[in-house]
Amino acid sequence: MSSASAPSSSFAAKTITSVDEFKAIFQAPVDGLLLCYETPTDAVNAVDLSAFESSVRQIATRENAKLHLYFWNCTSAQFGSAKRQLEKKAGELLVLIVYKGEVADALRARRLDDLLAEDLPRVCKRLASFQQTRGAAAVVATAAAPRMLQVDVAKLVGMGKKLMTEGQPLYAEKFFQKAVDALDALRPQVELTNTAAEAADYEGSVATCLAWVGLAQLVQGGSAQHNASLARLAAAPQWEPYRREPLGDVSRVLTAQVLLAAAPRPWSSDTCSEAKLSAALQQEPGDHAARSLLVVTLFLRGDLERALTEAVKLNALHVPYGLVALRKLSAFLGESHVLVQRLGPLAP
Repeated sequence: MSSASAPSSSFAAKTITSVDEFKAIFQAPVDGLLLCYETPTDAVNAVDLSAFESSVRQIATRENAKLHLYFWNCTSAQFGSAKRQLEKKAGELLVLIVYKGEVADALRARRLDDLLAEDLPRVCKRLASFQQTRGAAAVVATAAAPRMLQVDVAKLVGMGKKLMTEGQPLYAEKFFQKAVDALDALRPQVELTNTAAEAADYEGSVATCLAWVGLAQLVQGGSAQHNASLARLAAAPQWEPYRREPLGDVSRVLTAQVLLAAAPRPWSSDTCSEAKLSAALQQEPGDHAARSLLVVTLFLRGDLERALTEAVKLNALHVPYGLVALRKLSAFLGESHVLVQRLGPLAP
């Protein structure tokens, strides 16, 4: 194993020997893989680890992925707390996927060869894609919580929102879900000890995180009609104020859900960028499906005035989607919003 590769290289390998070195991984915006293993319970030795490093280096080079590979022998008692948080089990190798200094996912296997066969090539390819490109249609995007590798809920949500703006909902969803899981774990404590104001803050945080999980799934092409996170969000009476809050995160996501469900054809970030839809409309102004999808794209991007404008055009042409969009956008903005007042009353 290497102690460190040249810092200018697209690949670097390092062995973690202390708690401070472990924490430092999550204090820098780097992408990488953290291999966690124990001796002698895990089936690895120095030769295996050296071969693993060589293989990962080759995969990263082939996929043009810039990443750090960390080797962490977590046998020592000083790493006990971290191992418990990560649910590291004896006899099972654990690879953490670190994206911009945050744990985005985890792989588990009995043998290193199992990881190299399929999982790591796929992960490196995905990291390279995220590093080299931006999504075609991006999304514009504090309660107390337990620590998760020194990252609190507010930071998880912030990281998720940043990934959404970069067109990377796959990893964004994982950060939002971690935030939901952390808050759900706190619920018994909140119900027993918190004041009414603190409980209200807590409920707002859970609702917001659920909404972002749902939106990340929708943007990836998930079903707008069957979404577990949004179904949970819509059912709980304590979240009704957030569902009706003008310009709020929760009402924004539920509005997006309706716009996506009512769209004349499936919306995709790959095919429904503003540039592609605008080009289609320039070629064929009567393409009502493209204009409907443009409403969705503009709304997700936060361009509410233009989303309304396109919905007005559809409504003027008696396209049913236009009225659906106008009603939902108006409810989201709130009746006192200047755009809604300028729009005037809608047909019943």
